[in-house]
Amino acid sequence: MIPRIGAMEVSYKGIIIFSKMMSSVWPNYESVSKFVSEMFDDVKAGMSAQELRKKYQTTGKVVVST
Repeated sequence: MIPRIGAMEVSYKGIIIFSKMMSSVWPNYESVSKFVSEMFDDVKAGMSAQELRKKYQTTGKVVVST
């Protein structure tokens, strides 16, 4: 992958979890880290790559958690 100016992405095994380019906003690091932590819990529990992609692949929409 070639770096792009202004890009900031978080991914795991090809699953893009957060993309600044897609969402047009900088990440909320607490929200992204919580999301990644939940994903790794699912990895440890044995969730398949297809299930992980369906649950965690970003669409670029920003989700605000409270």
